[in-house]
Amino acid sequence: MAFELEFVNQYQGRIPVVKSVRDVALYKGQLGNDVYSNFEVQGGSYTDDQGNTVSFDGITIDTVLMSVTGGNNVVKTDIQGAPGTTKEYIAKKDFTINISMIIAGDNGIYPRDVVDQLLRILSAPVPINVNSWYLTMFGIYQIVIEDFTFAQIAGGQSQQNVEIQAVSDIPVILQIQ
Repeated sequence: MAFELEFVNQYQGRIPVVKSVRDVALYKGQLGNDVYSNFEVQGGSYTDDQGNTVSFDGITIDTVLMSVTGGNNVVKTDIQGAPGTTKEYIAKKDFTINISMIIAGDNGIYPRDVVDQLLRILSAPVPINVNSWYLTMFGIYQIVIEDFTFAQIAGGQSQQNVEIQAVSDIPVILQIQ
């Protein structure tokens, strides 16, 4: 006795198919790859502890992957005799941003100048203005750097891997009345 099973897709023909236009690369990166989203830091300056003005130039990194995590601040209150808790929405949390990048140098040459420049930016004790279409989708134009890691790669003399953990920042203007 043989059985034959027939699979019926109940959604066949019921889900609209949207034909979209293929994303267009912004430009070719240094590694020859198509760049669809880069990470650009605008130049800036700040005053150090000795009163000196410290400036840093802007930088654009082509080989980058970003992840953005968001959430809400919610206060939970236990109510005697009630099941569960009551929830009170307070506000949105800051976005947490993880940025993984590769700084590429010419073949056989460590990208020392770009690494030094990025280290100056990441060490600045001020919010950093950023530009990336991906971060813009979340309304992120400014970040505060929390942690960063520069990791060596075995056999990778011509590149520097960098991990950055940051949070979104929104400028607040206080008015004295």
